[in-house]
Amino acid sequence: MNWEKPEARIELATYALRVRCSATELLRQTPALFIYHNLRNCAISSTASILYISMTAIQLISTYTTWHFGIALWELYEFWKNLIWFGYHFFSIPLLLKTLVRPIYRIHESAPAGTGLNVELFFENVAINIIARIVGFFLRIFLILCGALYQFIILIIGPILFLTWLLLPVLPLVLLIIGIQMMV
Repeated sequence: MNWEKPEARIELATYALRVRCSATELLRQTPALFIYHNLRNCAISSTASILYISMTAIQLISTYTTWHFGIALWELYEFWKNLIWFGYHFFSIPLLLKTLVRPIYRIHESAPAGTGLNVELFFENVAINIIARIVGFFLRIFLILCGALYQFIILIIGPILFLTWLLLPVLPLVLLIIGIQMMV
């Protein structure tokens, strides 16, 4: 699209009316479109267009830097905090520690009323209650270990993820240098 031609200007103005903004504002919102069409068709080759293109690139770098090291970094931190909160509440380790030796699912046996003193029934109930407590103990220990492992992994991965995120913008430059060294 040649921006010097009246048809291109009419098309741009029509599109700007559809999205309810001025043609200038539309070009500011879509600098890549402006740069692509100008470089492809070499329609505007004046100093003003080159200045506009360089200012757009500076704006793009500035906006990306603000997002990468500001907004996205904060959202990454909030995501990490939510994972820690989830693990704490999902596994509920403090509650499991408080109820460590309670029977599983609160299953317990007691002698029916009016049976009197029946030694066989008494030892049967004691054995069932002990087995329920042992099963509950091992199940809670397993859940506590799973929760501790989850929290440990999240606490280790979080700082690694932050460091990786901070170093990510340097990665293309490093890869370019490595590529050039491999070519030589």
